[in-house]
Order: sequence, then structure tokens, then C-alpha cells
Amino acid sequence: MIVKLFVLTYKEKSIKRNLMRSLIIFFLFFLLPSLAFCEKIIIKLRPDTTVEAVLGEVMAKKKYLSNNIYVIQIKKGVDVSKIISHLRGDPRVIYVESIKKGRFKGFDTLETVFSIEGGDYEGQWYLEMMEVQPCWYLSKGQGIVIGLIDSGVDYNASDIQGRILSGYDFGDDDNDPFDLNGHGTMMAHIMVAEKNGYGIAGIAPQAIILPIKINPGGEDTFETDRLVEAIFYAVGHRVSVINLSLVLEEYSEAVRDAIDYALFQGIVVIAAAGNDGLSKVSFPASYEPVISVGSVDEDGTVSLTSNYGMGLDLVAPSGLPGIYTIGLNETVYLARGTSLSAAMVSAICADMLGANDGLTPSDLFNFLKATASHPLVWEILSGYGLVNAKRAVQKALGLPVGEEIPYLSLNLISLFYPFLPYPYFTFDIYQYQYIWIDALRASPAPVDIYLEIFYPDGRSAFLTYGRDGLAQLREERLPLMRGCVFDDLEDFIPVMFLAFSPYDEAMKADMPSGSYVWRMEIIGNGESIEEYLQTFYLFNHY
Repeated sequence: MIVKLFVLTYKEKSIKRNLMRSLIIFFLFFLLPSLAFCEKIIIKLRPDTTVEAVLGEVMAKKKYLSNNIYVIQIKKGVDVSKIISHLRGDPRVIYVESIKKGRFKGFDTLETVFSIEGGDYEGQWYLEMMEVQPCWYLSKGQGIVIGLIDSGVDYNASDIQGRILSGYDFGDDDNDPFDLNGHGTMMAHIMVAEKNGYGIAGIAPQAIILPIKINPGGEDTFETDRLVEAIFYAVGHRVSVINLSLVLEEYSEAVRDAIDYALFQGIVVIAAAGNDGLSKVSFPASYEPVISVGSVDEDGTVSLTSNYGMGLDLVAPSGLPGIYTIGLNETVYLARGTSLSAAMVSAICADMLGANDGLTPSDLFNFLKATASHPLVWEILSGYGLVNAKRAVQKALGLPVGEEIPYLSLNLISLFYPFLPYPYFTFDIYQYQYIWIDALRASPAPVDIYLEIFYPDGRSAFLTYGRDGLAQLREERLPLMRGCVFDDLEDFIPVMFLAFSPYDEAMKADMPSGSYVWRMEIIGNGESIEEYLQTFYLFNHY
């Protein structure tokens, strides 16, 4: 009985084992191939036809992108190369191509620890090299949207808070373009990071990023159909600049078509030249209407790894000794490569558009080319030369190019007591008094002027206009003058203000005679340009 049970048990196990083997063989040889991904192609058709009419039964699945462009999955077992060859001879087809690969990372990164303390720009040598800080007196890219087509963005970083819109992840087909790779995050910080005592200062810190992720997960590579779809998405969301810090392995007609559509909509496109050190600019930077950007080192020489040759337009400083930028989880990196160069030029374009939003892609390129530090003609290694933010924005505003930017410098002058030596003026609480604001240096950009009075006992109040048109002291911090533009030197603007009115208000304030201090702050583009502390005397007569 025991033996019989053993034999039955053994037979049951053998049957189960054989059944499992059969299932595995069936899965490997029959079911798995049917589950394999079909090859994809991109096809653009003439408006008077359909994909069903052109492709018939070889099509497994279709996805419409835009402008009669489709991504088609071809059925398993069909020779895709023969299908493409056949379709290229079909008059109903404008173009057809296989899906191609692209990549982001082509630069070296070195993890480090870096902090900017007290507003210092130590380590950001490229800002001075491109004259970025003087540019900020004129524009910081305020409100300009940059479409960052990349690996996504780590939008939790503190110095880009409020600068990142909700985008899309075409690599994983969801609405969360969070970066799992780090490349896109580094580009975002180069462009829009706000100086906050840690990390770096972005070149266009008041611009906005629309993150569009095109890689699956955290991979370094992507496919061209995702890139094409991302470009159309960026156009549909009304970006002003498209940044392509990426390269493709080969030319793509579909990518070119999408770029043409973006340019037609007035969107400037900037791309990285590539980091192979070859005399051939990578696509899509090699496409003529795209602004292609190479790299130079801190000493001004072209980086050894930067691609060059026909199709190169400009260079930006992203070579040795490296550029500090911020990656995932606010980790600081020292990075090099033309991806960073493209991001820099995209940010400068945002600064130019922040100063003059009527500029076309051709205007932006021509102004960048005309204001770059360059030889008299195009040069094979550096194109038209090293981009210069200050001069480019001056050109955008129609200002003399290359001159020192006239930041705003003001002086307060008493109308009633002009004989007192600067910076003092007499102020009597029992009368109206005119104060002249004298622009010693002109500023073509609008500024807000704030005036604050400090009392001997430590209290303070802000001077602002009341409903009666006269200035009044308030606890609320409001500008005395909003949106002022000083076009010329010695541009005098009279401001009438009343310190305490009427008389009972002065009595109620119980302000003793003595020396008081005004603090005048000038705000341009959301950042304090200059501050002045000026003393005045208050004579009480009660």
C-alpha cells in the first residue's frame, strides 16, 4: 500500500513537471513572440488620405501626433525596411522613417559640495565671462516660458520653486515629468535658479520652465517619436523658447518637421552641438534654423570635446574647469558639455524676450550673432563667437551695444532748502514740502521706489500715496513711485508728500525734534538695485 501510494505520487509529480515544461515551451515559442513589441515608424501623409488606406493590414496600432504626422506600429513578422521602401514611393506619403535613438548625457560630472554664501558668485565664472550680471539690470527673463525637452525636472529643489510649470512625461506617458536621470534638472538650474544663498544663480531667474520628459524612467536615451510629440506639445503650450540639450544618432525628417512648425509659430529653438570633439555638429543642432551652441573653457579656448564645423553658430562657457549646477535631491555637480551651453543660450534668449517680447527667432539669432565676442567672420571652431548676455539684451532694447549699463542712481533734493549740503535736507512736519528725485544715472527699465522713515526709538513707517494724491506714512510697505522709467541723466521728478497731517496727527505722533533717517530702496525686476540712507532734521515747534 505504501509502495502504491509512492508510485502514484511520483506519477503525479512527473505529469505536473511535463505540463510545466509544455507551458514554458508554448510561451517561449508561440505566446512570447506575439507579445513582443512591434516596430514603429513615423509617417506624414497628404491631407487627402488616411493611414488605413496607405498601410492597410500591416498596421497594428496608430497614434496621431500633429500636422498629419502619425506613429505607426507595424504588425509582427512584417519586414519594416521593405514597408518603408515601398511607402517612400507612394505619392500619398510626404515622408516616412524608422524610429531613431537620441541621448542626453555626453558630458562628465564630478560630485562636489558647493555653496554660495552672502550673495557671492564664487565658482560661477561663466556669469562674468558672458556679462550676465549687468544684463540683470535690464532683464531677468520675467515671465518668459522655456520648453525644456529633456529628462524632466526635480521640481522640489528650493531655488527653482515657483519657476516650474506642470508639464508631461512622454517617456512614460503620464502627467508627472519628474526627473529620474538628473540631466534635465541640471539644465533647469542653469536657466532659472534663484540666488538663495545655496547653489547657483540662473541666467534668467525670472523665466519659467515647462518640463517635458521624453525618456523612459531614468534612462539616458529616448526615441524620436517622443521628441517629435514633445515639440508639438511645447508649441501647443505657448512656450517662447525650446531648449534641446540632446543629440540624435542620425538625421530625422520628422524632428526637422516639428522644429519647422515651432519656428513658424515664432518659437526660437536652441540645441547642443555635441560632445564628441568631431568636426561635425550633431543633429538637430546642425539644422540651419536651429541655434547650435558649442563649448569653450574658462580661458576662452574651444573645449576639446565640443563638436565644431559647418552648422555651429555660437559657443558658451561650459568647458574646463566645469560648471556648477544642481542635480537630483539638490546635489551639487561640476559638469561640462554643450548641453549646458545650449541651456545658457536659451536663458539669454529668455532675457532678451523679457526685455522685448516682440523679437522673432531670426531677430534673436541675428542679435546674438551681432553681439557675440567674435572674429570678423564665421570661424570653424567657434562659429560667430562667445555669446554675451549684456550686449544681446542691449541690442534687444535698441540701446547702444557694449556701453556700461546705466543702473539707477538717485538723489533726494529739498525744494525749500536747496542750500543744505547733500545728503541732508530739512523737513518740517507742519507744511507740505516738495522733494525732487534726481536721476544721476539713467535706467531704461521700469523701477519701483520705496521710502521708509526710521524714528529714533526704532519704529519705522513707509511713505506711500494716499487717496487724496498726497503721500502718507503707513505701516504697509507700498511703493511711493511704481514703474518709473528714467531715460536721461538729470531726469527730475517732483514728489509731493505730507509726513503727518493735519496738525493733530503730528501731536498724536509725539515726534520729538531730532535727526531722522530715510531709507530709499529702488526695486527693478523684483530685486533691489540700490539702497540709500539719508538723514534729515525734524524741527518740532509745539
